[in-house]
Amino acid sequence: MQKIKITPILLSEEIYVDHDIADFIIKKIKDVDYEKILFFVDKHLFSKQKKYIEKLVKKSGACGIVFINPKAHYKDFEYCGCLLKKLIIYKLNRKSCLVAVGGGFVADMVGFISSIFMRGIDFIQIPTTMMSMSDAVIGKVAVNFRGLKNLLGSFYFPKFVFIDRQFLKTLSEKEIVYGLVEVWKHALLVADYKIIQMIENYLSSSVNLDEEKIIKFSLRVKKQFVQVDYNDKVGIHKALSLGHTLTNYLELTLALRHGPAVFYGIIFEVLLSYNLKTINKKKFVRIIKTAKLFESKIALFGNVQEELRIVDVIRKLKFDKINNGNLYTFIVLTSGGFYVKKDIKSTVLAKVFSQFKKLII
Repeated sequence: MQKIKITPILLSEEIYVDHDIADFIIKKIKDVDYEKILFFVDKHLFSKQKKYIEKLVKKSGACGIVFINPKAHYKDFEYCGCLLKKLIIYKLNRKSCLVAVGGGFVADMVGFISSIFMRGIDFIQIPTTMMSMSDAVIGKVAVNFRGLKNLLGSFYFPKFVFIDRQFLKTLSEKEIVYGLVEVWKHALLVADYKIIQMIENYLSSSVNLDEEKIIKFSLRVKKQFVQVDYNDKVGIHKALSLGHTLTNYLELTLALRHGPAVFYGIIFEVLLSYNLKTINKKKFVRIIKTAKLFESKIALFGNVQEELRIVDVIRKLKFDKINNGNLYTFIVLTSGGFYVKKDIKSTVLAKVFSQFKKLII
């Protein structure tokens, strides 16, 4: 019998980074000649950037704006139904496009419904936080389901990502710090100490941050993992989960924001790496040095240590999508980068969590 093999074409993503690029965004959208365009906007952002967003909506010829409230309980499959109804009300079709203006929450929700509406329509991301700008090589979109973080999702790329650094002007210092956690994660994965030093300089003395350099570095790192393993089949894509396995638990159980949750997830995996002897004491101390600077701004570690229940977290981590059976998978750091360790036992995790609850940073 003859075999017929069909190889799908990988969706492409174009990312543009600059300052004050509203006119450029409008031109790029209009050049595609969509039949209908619908904007989804973070409701809290709109009051700060009303003039900018209204210009995008009006001059791109969009049919309307849907406001999203980026609260944790809204990032749920049930809420997707409410958003999909909006697409039907506006009579969108296969030649329509959704535009997500906001942070990672908005991008995930809009990306997910774009991937399932009429078997997939274009979506465009305009990230507005340091974290979403630094994490804008998408590839994956997901929502929560019945209390399980990001259980439902798709491998789906936006048509365009427009990173306008002028949105950073509206952010508090804490929001910038939360975004830098993601940049720090990428720097740890590729052992880029120049970027780590830049982050430390900002955290220790609030010197001006080279935002464009930081963002482009982060995008390049994420790109090198995503483009060779966009659907997470080879395994290298899992590197981007550094810190995120515990993050899911901290967000859902302790109601932490994503930035702090990733930060404490990274601290745990650094401690795990040290226990597994994949990093030496010198590197462990070097990483904790940076962590102390972050904690001086975030200041939630004591609460996390007090509220974390070891038996509960180990039981719930078993259901994380990165794990398999009774063995746990974590990203561990090495002297020059990382590797994916898939055979960690619960007894090892219990020991490290005990140390985590006593760690001083």
